[in-house]
Amino acid sequence: MDTIDKGILAIETDENNCKRVIFVPVNGTIRLSKCELTELFGVYRQTINAVIEAILKTNVFKEEETGKCRLIVKTSKIKIAYEPYEFGLIFIIAMAFRIDSENAEILRKWVADKMLISKISLPINIQNYGLN
Repeated sequence: MDTIDKGILAIETDENNCKRVIFVPVNGTIRLSKCELTELFGVYRQTINAVIEAILKTNVFKEEETGKCRLIVKTSKIKIAYEPYEFGLIFIIAMAFRIDSENAEILRKWVADKMLISKISLPINIQNYGLN
């Protein structure tokens, strides 16, 4: 992983066979590719693709808000679209709540623990959620 650019979010097993989350953000976040997400969650690429598609279908996130995207043109309908290829922290957390794997459960518990212990708040722009 290129830590200079993207940061690190991983789950490691120590010498006592205990798993722990490694989190080294860059500029307050991280970005992971689909390959890195398969390693993080311990699932197949098809699972990652299905979860990404399911989350995007809910319209909670727009493609261009997921992380880094490529601009693509779909020739069948002559439509311009965004194809995400790196996913940011908020999207990865959303994925953790849709994936059924041991690593996803570890990540969910880690996020909850960090929020409760440090009393952190995620940066939220209320205007983006139609609450104003």
